[in-house]
Amino acid sequence: MYVEECGKSMHEYRLYYAGFDKTTGVEQIGLAISDDLIRWRRPLPGPIVSLASTGYADAVQTSNPCVLKRPEGYRMWYQGRNTEGQISICHAVSDDGISWVFGDAPVLAVAPEARGNRVGYHHPHVLFDTDRATYCLWCTRYENDSSHFLYAESADGIRWSVKAEKALAPEKEWEGKQIFYPCVLADGDSLTAWYSGIRSKKEWQIGRALSRDGIEWIREPDRAVLPERLQSKPERFIHEQLARLGIYTRRGLSAFGTASPNVWKEGGRYHMLAHDVGPQSKLSIGHYVSQDGIIWQQIGWDILAEGRGGWDSFFQGDPFLLIV
Repeated sequence: MYVEECGKSMHEYRLYYAGFDKTTGVEQIGLAISDDLIRWRRPLPGPIVSLASTGYADAVQTSNPCVLKRPEGYRMWYQGRNTEGQISICHAVSDDGISWVFGDAPVLAVAPEARGNRVGYHHPHVLFDTDRATYCLWCTRYENDSSHFLYAESADGIRWSVKAEKALAPEKEWEGKQIFYPCVLADGDSLTAWYSGIRSKKEWQIGRALSRDGIEWIREPDRAVLPERLQSKPERFIHEQLARLGIYTRRGLSAFGTASPNVWKEGGRYHMLAHDVGPQSKLSIGHYVSQDGIIWQQIGWDILAEGRGGWDSFFQGDPFLLIV
């Protein structure tokens, strides 16, 4: 039995996300809190995971947070980038989910001599299997300008044993050579993953796959589930104007697609937060809902618009929601 990262509760929603300041070129992790998924407040004016929190491993970037609330406290796995361009998975612990204590080194990293465009381990997503007292990790393994999903297990969440080097690899035309951003939702002993495929820099889409063991996956359906197709500039303009009135389309608003899905189930339906292009071509977070996890309807756009500025003024993405 897996413990999901979003527990059932009537209290508050915590949205961990990455913010980017275009003027400085710095991306860092922040936190916003809401009681209704509509009005959001920041407990801190700046990021909660700043550069070099884990030292050299995240000296250039912190992003893609994944947070679990365990009996002993909060635990976070996130993506760090060093000055050589290598991407690692770092780890931190917290009593309140806001102030964090960081490890001295990443928990999953490539060899120091490894080189290449964005080489390393990206986008961690962690579940805890209570039956086996085991942490289960899916992440993006990027090398040689292609990427796939790696699966690993750990007894303590720090020392990881790789169980499948390629748990899911791109093979569909819409996925191109790269799949990113695994989000795995547990329902008893079955697993459902939503993930991003990228056919080109302007063609991002989200797919869905099913598994019993976290290693062997079957795409269901055998196509992208969001958006249905890419939109032209005139279409996007119309949808943006409608969104300002609170009217949304199932396909979303993005000019290049939708990416970085974070999915949970609540109130008998699925919810997804994902980033796409918002006002003035700034990356922002949208909110989608679905009855079956396949057909999605957008109900929120640029949800963190209020309070945007400074460290997260241009980019708001990589959402991860925790209910406490």
